[in-house]
Amino acid sequence: MERKIKVFQYGCGKMAQYTMRYCLEKGAEIVGAIDINPLVIGKDIGTIMGCEDKGVKVTSIDNAKELLESLKPDACIITT
Repeated sequence: MERKIKVFQYGCGKMAQYTMRYCLEKGAEIVGAIDINPLVIGKDIGTIMGCEDKGVKVTSIDNAKELLESLKPDACIITT
């Protein structure tokens, strides 16, 4: 049985809208997202992409290490 690739989004600006959308379209699961911008921290990634909520909130970069260790993603996309 195939499992979804777990992706972590590092940076949630304009480019991340496209990378996250692409990952979801290709069947990956976005398990976490971080940013330094206080205007996007706390928002759902769906809001950033302009679609329905996905159940993943953007977290402060201060929590990056803990999030990566706990979520154990298969891949991390960096758009900074």
